[in-house]
Order: sequence, then C-alpha cells, then structure tokens
Amino acid sequence: MPRCTRRSRARPPFGEDEDNSLALLHRVAAGTLAPPRRAGSFEPVLMGMLRAEPGERLTANQVREAAQAVATGNPVPEALAEAAGGWPTQPLTAVTAVGPMGTRLDAVPVGPAPGAVTAAPGPAPRSRGVRPLLAGGAGLLVVLLAGVVLLTQLDWGDSSAAREPAPSTTTTTSRALSAAELEKAVAGYYALLPERTGEAWARLGPAPRAEGRQAYESHWARVTRLAVVSPPRRTAEDLVHVGVRLTLRNGAKVTEFHQHGLAVEGGRLLIVSDTLLHSERTAAPDRPPRDQDEKKDDEKKDDEKKDDEKKDEGRGKDKEDENGGRGRGGDG
Repeated sequence: MPRCTRRSRARPPFGEDEDNSLALLHRVAAGTLAPPRRAGSFEPVLMGMLRAEPGERLTANQVREAAQAVATGNPVPEALAEAAGGWPTQPLTAVTAVGPMGTRLDAVPVGPAPGAVTAAPGPAPRSRGVRPLLAGGAGLLVVLLAGVVLLTQLDWGDSSAAREPAPSTTTTTSRALSAAELEKAVAGYYALLPERTGEAWARLGPAPRAEGRQAYESHWARVTRLAVVSPPRRTAEDLVHVGVRLTLRNGAKVTEFHQHGLAVEGGRLLIVSDTLLHSERTAAPDRPPRDQDEKKDDEKKDDEKKDDEKKDEGRGKDKEDENGGRGRGGDG
C-alpha cells in the first residue's frame, strides 16, 4: 500500500508564540486551534479529533476508517465527514515510495527496496484527557502570574520594622508561686485598707485599676473599718479566696467574699483580677430610745436655761431703774 514519504514540518495545534506566552495560554484555555496548513484532505479528520468537547470527537474506529479511506485514495464516508465537522474532504493521491524504507537519524527519508510496496500506517493512539490538563495548567499559571504581579505592586512598607515585635510593657514570670506567697500578698493588701489606699492601689494590676483611681478612692472613703472574716486561702494555682466585712460611715455593714488572681508583673506580685463571689449587706441599727433619766436631764437643762434668762432680764431692769433715779436727782 503506498504512502506519502514527504512529511511537513510539525507544529503545535495551538500555534507558537515565544514572545507572548500568556496569549498562547489563553488559546489553550479557549480551545482556539490553528487550522493545519498541509493536511490536505485529512484536515477534517484532524479537526474532528481536536474537538473541544470530548463527546464530539471522533472515536478510534472512526479515525482508523477515515485514515484508511484517505490513504487508499477513496473519499471519506459521508457519516465520518459529518462527524468530523462537515469540512469538505478529498481523497489523497497515492504516491509510490522510491528507495529503501525507513528514516535515518539525519531525518532524510529512506524508501523500501525497489519493487516493494508498504502498507499504510495505522492511526496513532488517541491521547485522552490532554485538553483538560492543558486548560487546567493554563488557568493555574495565569493565577500564579497575576499573584506575582500583585505582590510586586503592593507597598508593604518597611519590612524590617514589620518583622520586629512591639516591645512588651509588662513581664510576667512563669515561676510557680507557693500558697504562702499568694495568701500573704492578699492579706497584706487588705491590711492597708481603708486608710492607706495609695499603697493598696500600687499592689493592683491593670484590670482592677480599670475604673480609675478616683473611683477607687471614693469607694474606700465610705468605709470606716475592715475586718477579715475568712482568711486568704489558695483555691487554684494562682487564685486566692478571701472574705471581708466592711463597716460603712452610716453604720451599715457589708460582708463580701472575693476571689483574686495574682501574677508577678515587672518583678512584683500583684492582684491582677478581682471577682466578687457573694455580697451581703446589713442595715445600720436604729437609734435606741432615750430612757427616763435622759429625759429628766434634758428637762433640768431646759429649766436652768429658763432661770438664767429670767435672771438676765431682772438684772437689766434693775440697771434701768438705777439709771432713772440718778437722772431725777440731778434735776432737783
């Protein structure tokens, strides 16, 4: 069976573009094919094999049948022509090979021995899934290139400054504190109250100070006495429970139970949290009724006051009479 011994220069189905690789990737993603220039009557078969939709492509049997028809100089069957896409098909003129068969490494074709006839080559194995892979790779490359461009255009500022962490204003130790240390710190804090509020304020961390120094001073200004009713007792690794009774200026009493969190910050053991667990208020006692003796004393004081007033009035009258007598004596 004769075959065509002259081959055209191969080129990719989507063309070549060394200067603009993005344009080539767009053609691959869109499925834009460059029509073959030297395929002759085999062009519709090639285009049918390169359909964008896999379901519209020619099958292996259809390609084999079409290739045999073109190679033998027969027209492509009408059904295959329609499946190939409707392009006009013409049989390829058979050419008898001359010379020994084969192809040397220098790409010069070598024909068969004189009088030998070669059979038409079978169709190349069909590659499945090539287009989806090309399209996916093209899309990924476009995304990566866009990301690189975006990163190069953004102004990230001083990168060295961004890498340096901000200096910490407080230092917290990781050393485990004993129960005695924690309980002593809480007991020392309440021993300063309510009189020495300035020293007590210095033993608080940022969270208990959130309401401000003025509110802290105003709260303790209403307290005349503080008594510890439940001594400090550690309940967890850094928590201490304590109960206190506050006597207010109006005589009322408030019993409170607190849970304090403690930590070492800046080399000092501070109370860093204050949770009020329970509070109970006792109203100020009523003023006791006065007894009879107190009433008599008050009445006596009132009588004495009245007597003094009468005496003052008598002394004033006597003085007026004396002054009047002197005046009359002078007239005589």
